[in-house]
Amino acid sequence: MRLSTEVELPELNMTPMIDVIFQLLIFFMLVTSMESSDVEALVVPKAIKAVEDKEKSDKRIMVSVAHKEIECDSYTTLKTDPRFKKVCRQAGHWEIKFRKQAYTEEQLGARLRILADEVRDTNDREISNVPLMIRADQRAPWEQVQRILVVCVSPVYKVMIWKIEIAVELEKVE
Repeated sequence: MRLSTEVELPELNMTPMIDVIFQLLIFFMLVTSMESSDVEALVVPKAIKAVEDKEKSDKRIMVSVAHKEIECDSYTTLKTDPRFKKVCRQAGHWEIKFRKQAYTEEQLGARLRILADEVRDTNDREISNVPLMIRADQRAPWEQVQRILVVCVSPVYKVMIWKIEIAVELEKVE
Protein backbone atom coordinates (compact mmCIF):
# COMPACT_ATOMS: atom_id res chain seq x y z
CA MET A 1 0.00 0.00 0.00
CA ARG A 2 1.39 3.31 -1.12
CA LEU A 3 0.80 6.51 0.76
CA SER A 4 0.41 9.68 -1.17
CA THR A 5 3.04 12.28 -0.39
CA GLU A 6 1.17 15.07 -2.05
CA VAL A 7 -0.61 17.38 0.35
CA GLU A 8 -3.86 18.72 -0.95
CA LEU A 9 -4.09 22.48 -0.41
CA PRO A 10 -7.45 23.90 0.60
CA GLU A 11 -9.16 26.15 -1.93
CA LEU A 12 -10.19 29.64 -1.03
CA ASN A 13 -13.49 30.60 -2.61
CA MET A 14 -13.46 34.40 -3.07
CA THR A 15 -17.02 34.73 -4.41
CA PRO A 16 -18.77 35.15 -1.02
CA MET A 17 -16.14 37.68 0.10
CA ILE A 18 -16.63 39.74 -3.05
CA ASP A 19 -20.40 39.65 -2.52
CA VAL A 20 -20.00 40.95 1.02
CA ILE A 21 -17.64 43.72 -0.13
CA PHE A 22 -20.11 44.87 -2.79
CA GLN A 23 -22.98 44.85 -0.31
CA LEU A 24 -20.95 46.93 2.14
CA LEU A 25 -20.02 49.33 -0.62
CA ILE A 26 -23.67 49.79 -1.61
CA PHE A 27 -24.69 50.20 2.03
CA PHE A 28 -22.13 52.95 2.68
CA MET A 29 -23.01 54.75 -0.55
CA LEU A 30 -26.68 54.83 0.47
CA VAL A 31 -25.98 55.92 4.05
CA THR A 32 -23.67 58.70 2.89
CA SER A 33 -26.22 60.11 0.46
CA MET A 34 -28.99 59.93 3.07
CA GLU A 35 -26.88 61.79 5.60
CA SER A 36 -26.53 64.88 3.42
CA SER A 37 -30.17 64.90 2.36
CA ASP A 38 -31.17 67.06 5.36
CA VAL A 39 -30.49 70.20 3.36
CA GLU A 40 -32.44 71.70 0.48
CA ALA A 41 -31.04 71.50 -3.04
CA LEU A 42 -30.37 75.18 -3.75
CA VAL A 43 -28.32 77.38 -6.03
CA VAL A 44 -26.44 79.45 -3.44
CA PRO A 45 -25.12 82.94 -4.26
CA LYS A 46 -21.69 83.29 -5.82
CA ALA A 47 -18.94 85.27 -4.10
CA ILE A 48 -15.55 86.47 -5.28
CA LYS A 49 -14.12 86.27 -1.74
CA ALA A 50 -15.18 84.11 1.16
CA VAL A 51 -13.57 82.58 4.22
CA GLU A 52 -13.53 78.82 3.95
CA ASP A 53 -14.98 77.06 6.95
CA LYS A 54 -12.14 74.87 8.19
CA GLU A 55 -13.70 74.14 11.56
CA LYS A 56 -16.85 72.31 10.57
CA SER A 57 -19.00 71.74 13.62
CA ASP A 58 -21.34 68.78 13.84
CA LYS A 59 -23.58 70.94 16.03
CA ARG A 60 -24.02 73.51 13.25
CA ILE A 61 -27.63 74.33 12.44
CA MET A 62 -28.50 74.75 8.77
CA VAL A 63 -31.52 76.82 7.82
CA SER A 64 -32.55 77.30 4.19
CA VAL A 65 -34.55 79.87 2.29
CA ALA A 66 -36.18 78.04 -0.60
CA HIS A 67 -38.87 78.72 -3.15
CA LYS A 68 -42.06 76.77 -2.60
CA GLU A 69 -42.73 74.06 -5.15
CA ILE A 70 -45.45 76.06 -6.88
CA GLU A 71 -45.83 77.43 -10.38
CA CYS A 72 -44.32 80.92 -10.59
CA ASP A 73 -43.88 83.33 -13.50
CA SER A 74 -40.49 84.48 -12.24
CA TYR A 75 -38.89 81.35 -10.81
CA THR A 76 -37.70 78.04 -12.19
CA THR A 77 -35.11 75.44 -11.26
CA LEU A 78 -34.20 74.77 -14.89
CA LYS A 79 -30.96 76.57 -15.73
CA THR A 80 -31.86 76.62 -19.43
CA ASP A 81 -35.14 78.47 -18.79
CA PRO A 82 -34.90 82.29 -19.26
CA ARG A 83 -36.73 82.73 -15.93
CA PHE A 84 -33.79 81.10 -14.11
CA LYS A 85 -32.01 84.43 -13.56
CA LYS A 86 -35.11 86.27 -12.34
CA VAL A 87 -35.86 86.96 -8.68
CA CYS A 88 -39.28 86.07 -7.33
CA ARG A 89 -40.32 88.99 -5.09
CA GLN A 90 -43.56 87.42 -3.87
CA ALA A 91 -43.06 86.82 -0.14
CA GLY A 92 -45.66 84.04 -0.09
CA HIS A 93 -43.61 82.00 -2.57
CA TRP A 94 -40.65 81.62 -0.21
CA GLU A 95 -40.31 79.54 2.90
CA ILE A 96 -37.79 79.03 5.68
CA LYS A 97 -36.80 75.38 5.98
CA PHE A 98 -34.99 73.39 8.60
CA ARG A 99 -34.22 69.76 7.74
CA LYS A 100 -36.47 70.06 4.67
CA GLN A 101 -39.50 71.07 6.75
CA ALA A 102 -41.08 74.52 6.38
CA TYR A 103 -41.25 76.70 9.49
CA THR A 104 -42.92 79.98 10.38
CA GLU A 105 -40.77 82.50 12.24
CA GLU A 106 -42.41 81.52 15.54
CA GLN A 107 -41.86 77.81 14.94
CA LEU A 108 -38.26 78.42 13.86
CA GLY A 109 -37.64 80.54 16.96
CA ALA A 110 -38.95 77.77 19.24
CA ARG A 111 -36.91 75.08 17.43
CA LEU A 112 -33.71 77.14 17.38
CA ARG A 113 -34.07 78.00 21.06
CA ILE A 114 -34.11 74.30 21.95
CA LEU A 115 -31.00 73.67 19.85
CA ALA A 116 -29.24 76.83 21.09
CA ASP A 117 -29.90 75.94 24.73
CA GLU A 118 -27.75 72.85 24.31
CA VAL A 119 -24.65 74.96 23.63
CA ARG A 120 -24.94 78.08 25.79
CA ASP A 121 -21.81 80.05 26.72
CA THR A 122 -20.61 79.17 30.23
CA ASN A 123 -19.80 82.82 31.05
CA ASP A 124 -22.92 84.32 29.50
CA ARG A 125 -25.96 82.02 29.58
CA GLU A 126 -27.84 84.42 27.29
CA ILE A 127 -25.61 83.75 24.27
CA SER A 128 -25.40 80.45 22.43
CA ASN A 129 -22.17 79.15 20.91
CA VAL A 130 -23.91 77.01 18.32
CA PRO A 131 -23.12 78.12 14.76
CA LEU A 132 -25.98 78.67 12.33
CA MET A 133 -25.54 78.57 8.56
CA ILE A 134 -28.10 80.26 6.33
CA ARG A 135 -28.39 78.66 2.91
CA ALA A 136 -30.47 80.93 0.73
CA ASP A 137 -31.30 80.44 -2.92
CA GLN A 138 -29.34 83.04 -4.93
CA ARG A 139 -32.63 84.35 -6.32
CA ALA A 140 -34.30 84.74 -2.94
CA PRO A 141 -35.02 88.29 -1.79
CA TRP A 142 -32.78 89.15 1.15
CA GLU A 143 -35.85 90.05 3.21
CA GLN A 144 -36.24 86.28 3.63
CA VAL A 145 -32.71 85.98 5.05
CA GLN A 146 -33.42 88.95 7.30
CA ARG A 147 -36.35 87.05 8.83
CA ILE A 148 -33.92 84.33 9.99
CA LEU A 149 -31.47 86.93 11.36
CA VAL A 150 -34.25 88.57 13.36
CA VAL A 151 -35.22 85.21 14.87
CA CYS A 152 -31.59 84.60 15.89
CA VAL A 153 -31.07 87.90 17.73
CA SER A 154 -34.54 89.06 18.78
CA PRO A 155 -35.24 89.01 22.53
CA VAL A 156 -38.76 87.86 21.65
CA TYR A 157 -37.56 84.39 20.61
CA LYS A 158 -34.67 84.23 23.15
CA VAL A 159 -32.48 82.27 20.72
CA MET A 160 -29.44 84.59 20.85
CA ILE A 161 -27.25 82.86 18.26
CA TRP A 162 -24.41 85.11 17.20
CA LYS A 163 -22.26 82.77 15.09
CA ILE A 164 -24.08 83.17 11.79
CA GLU A 165 -22.67 82.07 8.45
CA ILE A 166 -24.00 82.59 4.94
CA ALA A 167 -23.40 79.78 2.45
CA VAL A 168 -21.87 80.88 -0.85
CA GLU A 169 -20.16 79.31 -3.81
CA LEU A 170 -16.76 80.72 -4.69
CA GLU A 171 -16.77 82.24 -8.15
CA LYS A 172 -13.66 81.61 -10.22
CA VAL A 173 -12.05 84.90 -11.18
CA GLU A 174 -9.86 84.77 -14.27
